[in-house]
Amino acid sequence: MIDPSADRAVFRQLADLLRDRITTATARMPTPAERRELEMGEGIPVIVIFRADGSREMYAADRVRVGR
Repeated sequence: MIDPSADRAVFRQLADLLRDRITTATARMPTPAERRELEMGEGIPVIVIFRADGSREMYAADRVRVGR
């Protein structure tokens, strides 16, 4: 909950609320072990999604759609 009368700025309170929901993604070339695990051919990048809770997911870039 955001309290406008608190000593802490509203934007900082909002940042704290949103921090746990932030997810980032990167694209890179996979390691040989990752290629085998995902059963992918050479030359296909992976997309790695890092969740706020520290978990991560990896997908072959030619098999996923990123967005909402």
